[in-house]
Amino acid sequence: MENGLTDRVGLVLVHGLFSSPRIWTAFEDLIAGDPELAHVDTLSFGYASQIASFGLLRRIPSFDDAADSLRGFLDVEGAGHRRLVLVSHSQGGLVVQRHLARMLDEGRGPELARIVRVVMFACPDSGSAPALLPRRLFLRRNPQERQLRPLERAVAEARRTVLERVVYARSVTAGSCPIPITVFAGEADGVVTPASVRSVFPDTGVLPGDHFSLVRPDSRRHRSYTALKQLLPAPTPPAPLAPPVPPMPPTPPRRPAPTAATAVTGAPAPARAPDWHSRAGVDHEQNGLFGIEPAVERLCADLAGPTGPWVVNVRGAGGVGKTTRAYEATRRVAQEGVFDHILWTTVRGDVDESGLWEALFDLAEQLGVRLGPDRGGWETELRTALRAAGDAGGRVLAVVDNLEVASQATAVVDGLRRAGLVRPHKLMVTSRGVVHAPDHGIKEHAVTGLGTDAAVALIRHVGAGDPEFAGASGSTFTPVVRITEGNPYLMRLAIRRYLSTRMPLPDVVDELTALERGAPDGGEGLAVHIKNHLFDRSLGEFDLSAGVEQGHRLMAAFCAKRRGDRVGMGELRDLSGLAEDELRRTLRCGHDLELIQSSRLNELYSIHSLLYEYTKP
Repeated sequence: MENGLTDRVGLVLVHGLFSSPRIWTAFEDLIAGDPELAHVDTLSFGYASQIASFGLLRRIPSFDDAADSLRGFLDVEGAGHRRLVLVSHSQGGLVVQRHLARMLDEGRGPELARIVRVVMFACPDSGSAPALLPRRLFLRRNPQERQLRPLERAVAEARRTVLERVVYARSVTAGSCPIPITVFAGEADGVVTPASVRSVFPDTGVLPGDHFSLVRPDSRRHRSYTALKQLLPAPTPPAPLAPPVPPMPPTPPRRPAPTAATAVTGAPAPARAPDWHSRAGVDHEQNGLFGIEPAVERLCADLAGPTGPWVVNVRGAGGVGKTTRAYEATRRVAQEGVFDHILWTTVRGDVDESGLWEALFDLAEQLGVRLGPDRGGWETELRTALRAAGDAGGRVLAVVDNLEVASQATAVVDGLRRAGLVRPHKLMVTSRGVVHAPDHGIKEHAVTGLGTDAAVALIRHVGAGDPEFAGASGSTFTPVVRITEGNPYLMRLAIRRYLSTRMPLPDVVDELTALERGAPDGGEGLAVHIKNHLFDRSLGEFDLSAGVEQGHRLMAAFCAKRRGDRVGMGELRDLSGLAEDELRRTLRCGHDLELIQSSRLNELYSIHSLLYEYTKP
């Protein structure tokens, strides 16, 4: 013992919503009887988490209150322990994260250094969707329930802080402290599913059990117990009475800390980042591209040249095919070996400065650079890596997709310029506006709708197999091209919708022509009028084919995420509340209508940003 601190491990147990320290009884009994864990002291932390508070002089504490209470508990009950392990269940994981985030925000990172690991069982990091409506109705005054709802802002901010300044931290500073965090899900958990757990933290595992049996092991052979035991620190060996006379042999290489994968399966956890293809998430058909060949060749020429513009901006209206062109050009220069590193990031969410930080973090990760906790140093760290690549004769192509407005695109380009992404490297962005830069090193590639011949070819491709389409002349489709202004997304939407209704082709053309005559004005007014009409009709057809409740639930699930997010099956099931087979059928109906897009061989799903803007409340 040194400075009053014992070498024993303090195991701090934090319960969840509507629970108490009694949830940990099984773990406490097994640990107390395990001679291999004789160096571990269990410390159960409790806080008020009842369904409702009755009486004028009592209230239910918020997560911030519970986090501050946990701080006091660690300062008092955990004061004598040099090493602490925090273990949580369900909502308790959010309390632990809030504690870590608040300590770092207050500049108290060094005080967290004695926490050597965090283990979270069934932590609802993306919120808990089951029974959401009844909870809102009957528990609307409960502050803890409110923060368990999907996409709650305070929970997301604490999670971001923990990821950036704990999980990916490299040193102990006032605002950072590296602590390994492992998260486990129950394979039969209907409250916090394995898919939602895996989507947040990098070190995760799946164990037998549902939301509650997961933390109620019935023997030392139970996998929940063995997984936790594997992650606990070993006892500190006793110090020798006198230093040994012969010199000590060289210290062997340090064995990596155990992870969720090694604790559960004994295999090392994968660490390889997805390649640029996976990050782009574009699954277009090579034989379904029409009228873009000259534009793609011009993009390739601007990207391949070591001189000339260092930024290429592919700009145009939503749905016009900016990402398709950028992807095709990137694919071709990749095949030709023009660049040594190709990076791709997609900006998601609303327009704010977080787009720059997310782009920097994602691009750095693809370069193998682990950024520190202080955002102010990110540009410098990325610049060092890019300079090293350039000094070694390597060239980097970075693609930043889905920048919706010119101001956001300009901010990202300027930030990456400061981070060293300049010649001989290249940057390609897709946006809806002109990018402004002080050095004028930007080449604008304006993307407009397809010409008539290419648009008619696309329409025939989408309607392939329909005899009426095959026999119709090109002039039959001219009104569709004119009214949609050759926008590929809107044309696909129109044709898919009418194919699903089996309307006669002349009726399709007549309806769109009447819509054109009834538009309040031309130009942008007509475009908005057409877009809204197509979305209304397509969503109506979606309700008919998938079911009104199923269609509304799935669209609400997409809108609960950020613009541009790609969502996996597990998370869509959690957010929509649809059963597996029901969800797959609804997704298939939406995909047939071009309302829903799939990527990574139908592993991830998304909706177009135009549809997101139209449907989000």
